[in-house]
Amino acid sequence: MGEDDPTSETGKDDESIELPSFGVLPAPPEITFNRPSLGKGTPASHRASQSAQSSAGGASGPRDDRLLAQGVQGYGVAITAALTLAITVGIFIVLGQWLDHRFNHSGVPWFTIAGLLLGVVGGFANMIRLLTAANGNRGNRPGGKTS
Repeated sequence: MGEDDPTSETGKDDESIELPSFGVLPAPPEITFNRPSLGKGTPASHRASQSAQSSAGGASGPRDDRLLAQGVQGYGVAITAALTLAITVGIFIVLGQWLDHRFNHSGVPWFTIAGLLLGVVGGFANMIRLLTAANGNRGNRPGGKTS
């Protein structure tokens, strides 16, 4: 082992690692997905199986699908209202901070406080408007039926 040999400096031998051979992998299985339809487009065979399930204690069918769709729509409205409030408050706070830095307020950050107050008032007003409009689309009675 001479001075040219890199293994003598590190003390490691140059061994190659052999990986086991797995051969050819099998073909992946075929997977099909049939999107369930909600409401009138449901095939008769699917409706028959749903009615059999409901008599056996399973899902009750299209009514449950409508209730699920209304619940998901309600989550969307709630998330939109919350994000609208948070973004409105955030924009007014950032605007107030920018104005404080622009006019070199070294004491109390009055523009930031005013921006916070305007953001909260404007955000809540916008959230109430959004929720009132969403409730008006559903109707005032449970289930969204207006008459």
